[in-house]
Amino acid sequence: MIFLILVVCLFSTLNAQPKTEVDLGAAHTWAREKMRASVATLPPSMRRYVPMPNRFLESLYIYNTSINDEELHNLIAFPELKNLSLSGKGISDKGLKHIIRLEKLETLALRGAWITDTGMKQITKFRNLKKLDLSGTKVTQEGILELVSLPKLQELTLQWTSIGDKSLENLKGIQKLSKLNLRKTNISDKGMRHLAALPKLREITLQSTRVTGEGLRDLVKCKSLRTINCWGTSLSSEEIRILKELMPKCDINKTLIE
Repeated sequence: MIFLILVVCLFSTLNAQPKTEVDLGAAHTWAREKMRASVATLPPSMRRYVPMPNRFLESLYIYNTSINDEELHNLIAFPELKNLSLSGKGISDKGLKHIIRLEKLETLALRGAWITDTGMKQITKFRNLKKLDLSGTKVTQEGILELVSLPKLQELTLQWTSIGDKSLENLKGIQKLSKLNLRKTNISDKGMRHLAALPKLREITLQSTRVTGEGLRDLVKCKSLRTINCWGTSLSSEEIRILKELMPKCDINKTLIE
């Protein structure tokens, strides 16, 4: 198994905060040799991810590993974490209870994890969360409604989930949402009117959805919108031309289908 892991350590000093990046996919042997005693108590499956003293760790990205729910409790040793990315079906709703003490988290990615609507209730406890990636999770319409409880949420990724048009209505309460990824979801033209109600939406990705030019006309009402990514949809060059006239400040990105 190939480990694709990136650990970013930020050191706080009086005058500066130098950043160190370590790609453990290529340097895990070196990292183990440089292990500090402060992480010696972690299980072997997690020690290789932490080449620096844990109290300085602000960003931790772990991909393609066998980490499971029970091992997540070790993450409370990193109280300064602001950015955490985990992936894999070994992580589920049960594991989230172990990381809710990471009160400084601003970015959380759970790509491909077995997260359901039950787990969403735990996620809403991260009051400082600004970016949330739920790609490939089991979240549904009910779980999306929980996101209204995140007052600082600005970026949301829901690609490869089963959400549909009714789920988008539940997003209307996220007043600071500026970036939304709905790639390969079950949305259609009917859901676009709900997105037009988001006052700060600047970028939306609709790749490989059933949205057409007719639905995108509803987004004309969203005056803050600056980018629409719609590759893999059925929009024609003529529809895009008309949309650009209606939204001159918005970039509409697509490989044209005649």
